[in-house]
Amino acid sequence: LKFNNVGICMIDIVGFSRWCSKQSPRDIVCTMMNYNDHIVNMMKKYDCLDKIELVGDCRMILSGCNSEEDVYHCTSCLISYCIEIINNIDEIKRIFGEIDISIRIGIHIGDVVGCEIKNPKKYQLFGNDINVASRLESACVKETIHISEKTKQFITNLHVDDSITFSKRLDMD
Repeated sequence: LKFNNVGICMIDIVGFSRWCSKQSPRDIVCTMMNYNDHIVNMMKKYDCLDKIELVGDCRMILSGCNSEEDVYHCTSCLISYCIEIINNIDEIKRIFGEIDISIRIGIHIGDVVGCEIKNPKKYQLFGNDINVASRLESACVKETIHISEKTKQFITNLHVDDSITFSKRLDMD
């Protein structure tokens, strides 16, 4: 399946490796399950978001996977969701029991292709635009959202919380 103009969001936990080095495997699993529940519960009020991948401490979330959905509405939902996560960072710190834990978020609007892989059985997404979102996230300052120029074009007319930094430090388009 090909999805065009979807919002691709990568959310990474800053300080995760250091935190893990002080935890038992059981505590890591329990905490990650609580963290996952937290971010999924926050998604419920946004009608066009899908949690797609869990890779270690990184989460990939897509918006607008249904071709019937308005890309501007879905991008607005994705941005609002990410702002809400950052505004509620204290809850993530509480879940981890660590004041130094933080997050960083990269968002890019692009195209992906999804398919089912048989060994191991899972649904997987591919596309360079996923790499762009991942690079935006990894170059991001903690507790900010780093967006591509293409994403900026989609949100130009949206009201954005002034406390969030949208940076354009990499020209990925």
